[in-house]
Amino acid sequence: MTSRSTLMHGAALGALALLSSASVALAQQSLPTIDVGGRLRTGAGVRTAPRGPTTATRTAPTPAVSDDSAPSDTAYAPGFSPERLKLPIYRDPPGQTTTTVNQKFLKTTPMFTVQEMLQYSPGVSFNQGSIPRDFTISIRGSGNRLNFGVRNIQMYEDGFPLVTADGNGRTEILDPHAYSAIDVYRGPSSAMFGNYAYGGAINFRTFSGAQIDGADTGSEAGSFGYINNYVRVGKKVGDFDVALFASDVRGDGFLLHNAYSNQTGNLVAKWTPVPTDRFTLKYLFNNSFAEQNLTTPLTTYYLNPFQNGCSAAVIASPYCFFTIAPRNGVTGGGAALPQSFAQMGSHQHTLRHITGLRWEHDFDNDTTLRTQVTYNYLDNINGTTIPPRLGVFGIPVLRGPAVGLNVTTDITSSAPLFGYPARHYLGFVYENVKSTFRSFTQIANVWNYGMVGGAAGKIDSYHSNISLRAREEVALSKDLTAVVGFSSNWNRAWGVNTVYNYRQPTLLMNLPSETAVDNDYWN
Repeated sequence: MTSRSTLMHGAALGALALLSSASVALAQQSLPTIDVGGRLRTGAGVRTAPRGPTTATRTAPTPAVSDDSAPSDTAYAPGFSPERLKLPIYRDPPGQTTTTVNQKFLKTTPMFTVQEMLQYSPGVSFNQGSIPRDFTISIRGSGNRLNFGVRNIQMYEDGFPLVTADGNGRTEILDPHAYSAIDVYRGPSSAMFGNYAYGGAINFRTFSGAQIDGADTGSEAGSFGYINNYVRVGKKVGDFDVALFASDVRGDGFLLHNAYSNQTGNLVAKWTPVPTDRFTLKYLFNNSFAEQNLTTPLTTYYLNPFQNGCSAAVIASPYCFFTIAPRNGVTGGGAALPQSFAQMGSHQHTLRHITGLRWEHDFDNDTTLRTQVTYNYLDNINGTTIPPRLGVFGIPVLRGPAVGLNVTTDITSSAPLFGYPARHYLGFVYENVKSTFRSFTQIANVWNYGMVGGAAGKIDSYHSNISLRAREEVALSKDLTAVVGFSSNWNRAWGVNTVYNYRQPTLLMNLPSETAVDNDYWN
């Protein structure tokens, strides 16, 4: 592994960053931009991104300038090399502490999740999530108190958002073998990426067709029944560059009732009909299934950490962790039975579709318009939600979809400002997500796979965000760049939580109780 630094310093929202001057060069090294796995060229502090992995099917060399290229010419002010000016404004931004982790030095390393790549970025830590391939990400401690999903961090794949408008991101949909590099923006990045980036941001970059240039397949196997079969296929022919990735991951897990399977598909197709127009089609598919145990009490874990012998007959002892479920499948009604999670068939099954289309148009050599639309669909086919509480029978099962839309349009210009080289950016973002999640009580003692009983409740929610962002980069000299960023966000959060109650002993449903919220925020 080779780590190299350019002279960049992280800037807070609206701050003026003075970069790479000779007098502050040593001070800047404490907050470097790092390219993990890159190659060092002539000239200190110069970083270049390595190309994609060489495969047996490669028949042509990788182009000299690819989508993974990074600024490499010290004759230009920070952020103003010709390579960087061809990239979107968020790639290698001056004034931002950024780490790039390249897959090249990891291509012979087994990788279960993207954690195996992200762990090479300073300041990034992880916590295990609710299923084997799910984990929370923290950048400089941003999510250390979370136990579900990714919050406070904006995530992208090839520039298309993975986080929905409610700020929720998931990692089980990501397979590390699909990515040529990962960019980690460490620290507050809201001026660049909006509200949900106040802890940082991550951009996952897939292999292009030119990088793959044929086919690349692989298999990984390990303990506890783990196996991952994946394939990358891609080619650049004329105006078209197409890359396809697919993987199938399975395992038994090291705990009782902890098996999982995960299928991922990823397509990126680029078309350049004329030099001034570029189209990118993005599609991400994920089918995630995992048997699920809730968090084991600490005493039970010490006595029987793997829960051996606890699948069939649950004994009321500290050796087995069990729950209580009603025999008739109605919350609070009927005889309560102790149940193992294997008996209950507790599991999580989600389906994800993310589709995006981007159009880039060059008005001239200095001005580019970018517009993209992203559709995000999540379906909770079946999933255990919250742990049982005293007096509450059964484990609620979550079902229902969340449908999101993200529309982004921005314009970037490299026209000089008062005779100084400059880059101007103005962007507009609108996004929303509508979800309807229903919960049900699981039925006891039937050895089913999550059979549900009576309805327990329903959550209807709607989130929408409108954001206006601007950025100005001015090269004051060869060694000095001034940067200022601005972001204004208006957000609305609306929701209704409905809880169903049943009368005893008839079990007829009472009028449901509802709690509603409707709030606006401006930042």
